[in-house]
Amino acid sequence: MKSLGIPLAVLFVSMCCCCLSVPTAPQNVNTPASGNLSVAGPIEEIISYNTTSYNSPAPVGVAVNIGNLTIAVKDSLRPADAYIERENLFNSSAGQGKEYVLVGISVSCKAAGQSETCHVNPLGFNMVGSRGISYGQAFAVISDDLRAGEMYSGSTVSGRICFKVGQGETGLTLVYETLTLGEGPKAFLSIP
Repeated sequence: MKSLGIPLAVLFVSMCCCCLSVPTAPQNVNTPASGNLSVAGPIEEIISYNTTSYNSPAPVGVAVNIGNLTIAVKDSLRPADAYIERENLFNSSAGQGKEYVLVGISVSCKAAGQSETCHVNPLGFNMVGSRGISYGQAFAVISDDLRAGEMYSGSTVSGRICFKVGQGETGLTLVYETLTLGEGPKAFLSIP
């Protein structure tokens, strides 16, 4: 028994020392390490969704009313590959010829009465570029994703949506389609 006591004591002390080591400062995963962060700036104007289209999206700095919602693009990060990789160990790379794009948006509920609600479905957003290809959202875990759903009049939610697009894609436009039976109205917003 005496011969096992010393190795067990050394093992116990080693484990305690490892657990008591001084922690390092956490890294801020919400700060982009690379890529171009483009900020839209203050909202200068609010227009109706029916004045926007694929060929004529709302300019940067202009919010769009669609139904009882007001949608504004706040910023974008392209390429966002390094950010996505840092956010979660299990996020995959964008793949050959593709890159991640993060779009920061805010959505406000402008329902008629204080007890009235709006419904925002984050899956109603997609992106289209100069090639005319519609890109759905990428499957990536990010800490500041847009989390919406039911919200009351006067409230605003903000967050980011992640897309995977072709590297040569230009003229990126955010598209929001209300989810109704059949073809719903669409709002088109330019990405900075």
